[in-house]
Amino acid sequence: MRKKNRLALGSDKWIEQVFSEGPARSVQGRSRPTQRYLTTDHRGQIVIAEGGAASIARSLLEAMQNVGIVKRFKLEPFTLTREEHGVDGTPDSLFQTVNGETFVIEVKSSRFLTAEKIEKCIQVQAALANSGMNYLLWTDTSPLPPALWGLLREMRRLGYSAVPRESIEKVIQAISEKPMTVEELRQNGIYRDPILAASWHGVAHFNLDREFGDKTMVCNDVNARQFSRFLKSTIKTHVWWSGLPQS
Repeated sequence: MRKKNRLALGSDKWIEQVFSEGPARSVQGRSRPTQRYLTTDHRGQIVIAEGGAASIARSLLEAMQNVGIVKRFKLEPFTLTREEHGVDGTPDSLFQTVNGETFVIEVKSSRFLTAEKIEKCIQVQAALANSGMNYLLWTDTSPLPPALWGLLREMRRLGYSAVPRESIEKVIQAISEKPMTVEELRQNGIYRDPILAASWHGVAHFNLDREFGDKTMVCNDVNARQFSRFLKSTIKTHVWWSGLPQS
């Protein structure tokens, strides 16, 4: 029997098919319910992440979507098989940027990032080498440290809460001419909640690499968020043995 023609991994038609289908891996299977993070996105669709790190990665992708960097993303996007690709695995996320680049993300806990797991990531990266897709490795220490976890959760909560639109407009107006610190904004009657809500909605920006406090500079330039570093977190940025030649 003649095999059905398969779409080329990473091709435009393959990507459209991936985004049109449901998750490649059922969340009913391998993890305990307490490890699942269910939420609703801005379109009202339910999105489930397996584990806390994957949940924060999802929030970061949503924040990047809100500022117009990420076009779309999907969790548990597709499955690789040893028969077809030389390795079995389902990456955690797939996303496209507005400039047309496609990224595949694996999210791991740094505490359990063993040599064996790194080797598996290397095999997945090799399977994607000719697909035109970029492979990223995110962990809960880099580029998703604990401080970022708390900040993203607060931003997301306030972004979806009942922070009055007029309060967000005050933030926009205040930083329209020049950047202002959180302390300066407070002196003008603008407090933490509307600042973080405005940031979630993509209309106010600050450096996500630093602790949020009185000295944090808030501006209207999205580059202040340093989002580019999340697109450069490859295997080599995590452990030295990932650069060793494979036997």
